[in-house]
Amino acid sequence: MAADQAIEKLALLHGPGSVDSEQVAGAVADSARFDIFALTDCALAGEAARAVRMLDGLRAEGAEPPVVLWALTRELRLVCVMAAEVADGGAVEAVFAAHRVWEKRKASLRAALRRHPPARWRGLLGRAARVERVIKGRAQGSVWDELLQLLLAIAGRPLFAPASGAQAAVRAQA
Repeated sequence: MAADQAIEKLALLHGPGSVDSEQVAGAVADSARFDIFALTDCALAGEAARAVRMLDGLRAEGAEPPVVLWALTRELRLVCVMAAEVADGGAVEAVFAAHRVWEKRKASLRAALRRHPPARWRGLLGRAARVERVIKGRAQGSVWDELLQLLLAIAGRPLFAPASGAQAAVRAQA
């Protein structure tokens, strides 16, 4: 789908006929401004404002909510495991090595591990499950609003205080 959109964009920008490598590179670089993996890294690093801009950009570019949620959930699962290992006494660098964390991702993951305790990360994974139910129509809500709230909670800037007793207990442990 992304490739098809890129081809349509090139046709709109440059008309019918062939395009050169510079035109293709320009179109690809422009569309790569918002990517889902950069979004997760921003959220993990605690860069809430930048993450919100990226989420808005992804939405405007037609990103599908299930794909955005998949990327966030994938990272939440990883951070849940790593947070538990660090809480059990594992050295952060050893945990990163065990999970083959790339050097460029270590700073954002280190910030994430400092920001929330393991119980909070598990709570955020539960919140991601709620977003999935909204996506599937099994729960009420706006998918993009739910994704925004999840993203901000990951970044440590939740819009709303936890509502239930279980969530309040998780927050109290933070």
